[in-house]
Amino acid sequence: MSETAIEIQGLPELNVALAEIAKGMRADAVEPVLLRAAQMIANAVRGAAPQGPTGNLRRSVVGKLLQRRGQGPASALVAIDYRVAPHARVVEFGTGPRLVREKMVMFDRRTGIFYGRQVGPVPARPFFRPAAESRMGAAREQIMDELTKLIEQGWNR
Repeated sequence: MSETAIEIQGLPELNVALAEIAKGMRADAVEPVLLRAAQMIANAVRGAAPQGPTGNLRRSVVGKLLQRRGQGPASALVAIDYRVAPHARVVEFGTGPRLVREKMVMFDRRTGIFYGRQVGPVPARPFFRPAAESRMGAAREQIMDELTKLIEQGWNR
């Protein structure tokens, strides 16, 4: 049986180049990319939210980074701050007829009408999911483009 010897040239240089790429992909370099994509989606959701008298529904839409866990980058998300707009789920999903247990009677100051314990259905007015889904592809493309640039910057160092 014959023996074959293989010699790999440039392995140390390749290791240095790969280390430079890894530096460009650090969590603190990737997180701003993810946050920009989340904010792009949040802006679309804000624009699609119905405008109420207070504007709380639009103001409640946030795009932010979660807390970083481990070595990887933190996740980014788009959400509703329910402290600002606790009614957001009612607008998005609607409700069926329901009983109000807290109050015997409700009074609408704008219309001057009293309402009893039975409250009628609220039709769904979806805004969050349709708007988020409409920008998801653009956000994905933005993330891919910016991560590609980070990799190329690391390769060219």
